Amino acid sequence: MNEQITEQTNNSEGVQGTGTENGVDTSTAVASSVATENPSANNTAEGGNSAIDTEPKEGEGNAQKESAGEKAPKQDKAKNAEMARQRREREHQEEIKRARIEGIKSVISTNPYTNKPIEDDSDVEEYLLMKQIEKDGKDPITDYPEYVKKQARERVAQAQAKTANVTKELEEFSTVYPNVKINDVLQDTEFAAFADGKLGKMSLALVYSQYLLDKSNKAAMADAKREADKAAHTQAVTNAAVGSVTNASAPPDKDFFTREQVLKMSKQEVHDNYEKIRKSQAKW
Repeated sequence: MNEQITEQTNNSEGVQGTGTENGVDTSTAVASSVATENPSANNTAEGGNSAIDTEPKEGEGNAQKESAGEKAPKQDKAKNAEMARQRREREHQEEIKRARIEGIKSVISTNPYTNKPIEDDSDVEEYLLMKQIEKDGKDPITDYPEYVKKQARERVAQAQAKTANVTKELEEFSTVYPNVKINDVLQDTEFAAFADGKLGKMSLALVYSQYLLDKSNKAAMADAKREADKAAHTQAVTNAAVGSVTNASAPPDKDFFTREQVLKMSKQEVHDNYEKIRKSQAKW
């Protein structure tokens, strides 16, 4: 799904994690650069609290509230379910990124900008960022620190925007569908299949409304098919019954007919079986 609704990035990932800009992965040097310039970012990297660390561990937020005798709001449960789904999506993206990094490491052994060996992920990310800096017409060595800080700030801003967007969409959904549990929607595999590729381009409420319409249309088509099949079956039974009655008056395939059988024959049947009838009359 589009990352605007299907990927919630927490602050730790915004600073420590790897990201891309114009198709280029950033290095883990981002964390140290931001930590040096901004002590609050360092606290986040070391496990401290942050205003944008919005993604709780599964069950952690509710457990703390319940221990204090406070019931977690339904909205919090819905956000936790959405964030859990987004974590699974990030894990998938991480697998793709891992394959890309391993591919680069297998063909490039030395960073041409630093003449140092490429040994781990950080070296690969550093090389890719320097390559992008050169593509932008900048110096890969002298302009590298500024690029690192710029991308770190952008990731933090993106994380905040995604958090705000998820909250807004959940609130909108609750307003449009007050009697529908968001948890049930987010865990509905049929809805997930329908919404794939739509979320992010359209709001959750709009996608859900289209899902309900599609489901209703399919149900109506299924009902129409059942009615058509029923009518076809009824007609087939009727035709079979009519054919049975018609065949009942036809003479059996033998040399002798009774008087009653002949009386039930049509003119054409009498004509077709005239010789047999004439022979049968001698036995009446």
